[in-house]
Amino acid sequence: MTIHLGAFQTPVFASWDDLAPFLDAAAACPEPTLWALPELFYGGFDFANRLRWAEDSARLLERLQDFCRTTPHCLAGSLMELRDARLYNSLFVISGEHPRPQRLYSKIHLFPGADESRYFSPGEPCPRTISWRGLRIGGAICFDLRFPELFRPQARQDADVFAVCGQWSQARLPHWRRLLTARAIETQAYLLAANAVGDSPFGHLPGYSCLVSPWGKLVFSCHRGPGTRRAPFDAALLQRARRLYNTRDTGHFLVAGRTPCPADGTGEPV
Repeated sequence: MTIHLGAFQTPVFASWDDLAPFLDAAAACPEPTLWALPELFYGGFDFANRLRWAEDSARLLERLQDFCRTTPHCLAGSLMELRDARLYNSLFVISGEHPRPQRLYSKIHLFPGADESRYFSPGEPCPRTISWRGLRIGGAICFDLRFPELFRPQARQDADVFAVCGQWSQARLPHWRRLLTARAIETQAYLLAANAVGDSPFGHLPGYSCLVSPWGKLVFSCHRGPGTRRAPFDAALLQRARRLYNTRDTGHFLVAGRTPCPADGTGEPV
């Protein structure tokens, strides 16, 4: 059965009941689908109640694991995470193939406009791609989209698709689409991006969640309202994009971080 790539374009949720209609829509789709959700889709940037949201998010992950265990779907989204007495904005991949949610990475570049560095600790610089149904999943969170250095180590692990979670504001919307296109072309991978909708403490969130092909072509866009969209993952198109040349690695520049980059595609269990 053909794998699909889809986006949940949602407002920030405050309860399971708000999220449930989107999960119901996903459950009605018989094809296995990787669904991306926005950045901090549960609780948002409510720093005043950050410890409560981190605790609630840990319980939410358990419920999402149950959903993926009983459906053919995979979910990727960012949530607050309290780990070793530090708070992180972490991107999780959840599927029935793994017994527990997998932490792909925690946001590295903390956005100055939201004063994130006052509350969040930056993650490690080299995410590990996660395998699901033979698909290698990489990822990024919002402001990290501006830094191609984050994508390069994941591209070296042969990432097929990058799940990008955002709370990207209307004021910088042109950057959103252009950066997604650039990252898709240079990594020769799909960019599956979910942006939130509605008002936030840092500006209006316009949506425009989308899927961009390895050629930089817009496959679908959700525009402004809440909803879901998806499209088939085309493995043949991916291979055609990579056949003539390889821009995912280079013999001319050293790609290095503060820690070695693993290439086992396992992610980090929570």
